[in-house]
Amino acid sequence: MKSYKKIKNKIKNLRPDFTFKKVEDIPINFLIDNHIKLIMFDMDNTLVNYKYAHTDKLKEWIKKAKEQNIKLYILTNCKNEEKVKKVSKKLGIKYIHHASKPRRKGFEDIIKEENVEKKYVLMIGDQIFTDVFGGNNVGVNTVLVEPIDSKEKVVSKVKRPFEKLLKKFFFKERKAN
Repeated sequence: MKSYKKIKNKIKNLRPDFTFKKVEDIPINFLIDNHIKLIMFDMDNTLVNYKYAHTDKLKEWIKKAKEQNIKLYILTNCKNEEKVKKVSKKLGIKYIHHASKPRRKGFEDIIKEENVEKKYVLMIGDQIFTDVFGGNNVGVNTVLVEPIDSKEKVVSKVKRPFEKLLKKFFFKERKAN
């Protein structure tokens, strides 16, 4: 019985608190109403596409979030610091690269550095097994967005069918409640 509860808790940690199509679709009022003070973003396929391009709408959304004094941070597993640094500079957001999500360290380092209580932190990403699980595991609010680009790294492609199954399960379960 004890191991069943552990498994159930781990599965629960795979479920996002909220879902949106893309970052720009998250209303700024949603952030204000939920007292969000810090947002951690995945980078690849959340903020930028495979070629590291972003939209003007995203840039405008970031500006509006900053106007609300919301701290923004990129938390990415990307190992190429030069690419991360370019995106960080373009968007005006601090970063931690090669974060090894879902490990807790990167999340906790940002939370400690920015000195924000976990209940006021939001993790936004496109992957359940890294972004959502990592955020939930450390105790912050999570948002799952759809991947920007269908082109992605092999590791992500392997995980997508499992994520699709989980989404079906989570949303079926939500409708039943």
